[in-house]
Amino acid sequence: MRKIILGVVIFMLLVGGLYQVNKVLFKDINVEEEAAMEKPKDDKPVSNQGEEDKESEPEVGIRKGHIAADFTLPNLDNKSESLWDYRGKKIILNFWSADCPPCREEMPDLNDYYLEHKDDNVVVLGVNLGQSPEVVEGFIDQNGYEFPILVDPNNSVAYAYGVVYLPTTYFIDEEGIIQDIHIGMLTKEDLENYTK
Repeated sequence: MRKIILGVVIFMLLVGGLYQVNKVLFKDINVEEEAAMEKPKDDKPVSNQGEEDKESEPEVGIRKGHIAADFTLPNLDNKSESLWDYRGKKIILNFWSADCPPCREEMPDLNDYYLEHKDDNVVVLGVNLGQSPEVVEGFIDQNGYEFPILVDPNNSVAYAYGVVYLPTTYFIDEEGIIQDIHIGMLTKEDLENYTK
């Protein structure tokens, strides 16, 4: 009986801890969302915009139809890059890890797609989760991948984006709107279909 009670208490503590972590992480992204929503599209003050304008604008967030929430992470040269640095291009935002077999399997197709379409206003942007920049750079160099890689060693962006399974890929259009989300390994055919 004590084991059952202890198990229930531990479970409740874990759930409560995860709730608090998500609350803190999503609080940060909600602040960014609110700031983005308050920015007027023209020189008019926010209070002068009509209610219909507010309703027609997509929200900033992490779901299909939302404007992709911005984030900033270091690249492999330890320079900060923002998701919105790539606005105006179709973005294939891929969350991955070198420890993930399906991630490793899809990387050649992502790289080939990037090389074929980088002049077509399309970028593949990889976000590595939970690994050191040295490990990531070694993996990328060893395999000759050329698309941009950002490093999320604490998984903060992954948590903010609700990434649970790897790989997870967000397809974002030129206006920054999430068009689709793919969970699991992608093939070259998937990439072509999603970005038509």
